[in-house]
Amino acid sequence: MHARSTTALILLTLTATLAAAPQNDADRAKVIDLAKAGRIGEAISAYDKLTGDGKTPDRTALAAIATGAAAAMAGSANLDARLSACGSALLIDQAQAMCRRALETIATQGKDSGEQALAAYTLANAGLRVVPGLMSTFETNMTRDMRLLIAQTKTRLPPAERLSLLRPLLGDREVPVQYQAVLALVNVPGDDAAAAIRNADPGGPVGMVRSVALARHGDAAAAASLAALMPSLNGYLKIQAGRALAENLNPKGIEILEEMRQSPVDLDRVMAAEALGRINPDAAYRTLIASLSGGSAAVKPAALHAAGVVRMGTDPAVYHLLGDADETIRAAAIDAVAETLAPPSPAPARGRL
Repeated sequence: MHARSTTALILLTLTATLAAAPQNDADRAKVIDLAKAGRIGEAISAYDKLTGDGKTPDRTALAAIATGAAAAMAGSANLDARLSACGSALLIDQAQAMCRRALETIATQGKDSGEQALAAYTLANAGLRVVPGLMSTFETNMTRDMRLLIAQTKTRLPPAERLSLLRPLLGDREVPVQYQAVLALVNVPGDDAAAAIRNADPGGPVGMVRSVALARHGDAAAAASLAALMPSLNGYLKIQAGRALAENLNPKGIEILEEMRQSPVDLDRVMAAEALGRINPDAAYRTLIASLSGGSAAVKPAALHAAGVVRMGTDPAVYHLLGDADETIRAAAIDAVAETLAPPSPAPARGRL
């Protein structure tokens, strides 16, 4: 009797599973159709139904919503949001026609060389080299701010290309520019980036960020020197120092990151959560959910960026913002989903955790 009951239960479960499959297919198709039609709010509601409010994520349907939201922004007057949204959509699907066409048009017909360069590098970040003959010209004529922006944000470019953008800034006559360039190299992987950091000015403010950057690249001597620097650090630099110590298996680093996660400053909490993503994922998740669900609108783009880094784009707190009225927030949500669904960027440093 027991064997017959067990067999009956298995058959009942299998029957229910097979019956649910066509319904899931139909629900998925509905999400995709709504997203393609630009009805993003309805698509999100249908996705909630399909996945039980995100409990069983469906990558195909979520990708359709994110690329559909980006396509709806392909003609936006907000250039930054348009570039960000469409660049992220192409990470998910290089064939997304509206976004690809929009970025290619800017890259070849933009109003100035800076706008064209940003679009060309956004395409390159998605693996699309549509104007390869112009890339060296863009780099030669690029402003310092544009060099920093591209090197910091286009993390899927080859590390050598990001380093090439930053190298001229390391010897800039203005100390703040040198400082920002060394800080940007924190997240450029590889021995060549570490060598460039070592060649930076070892004194003054640049010397301080140089030590933090080297420690993030796995330099044990630099990490050992951070304890003496810690009283002088705050904000982003303190968080990077804490992360470097944690990656070098120094428990003081985790203490610092946990301290910053409790900061009264919204942005500090978000940056600390991002740094904790590989060390204490649960704490990072709780902090980012709080910022996304109840934080100010001003901190949401940063929180969404961090959510993408720690790959939590399938969470409702993230994907519900694909329909946000604010284009900057919407673009950041598309990016978070893309960073979750696409293969990860190269590791930013040689930490041991």
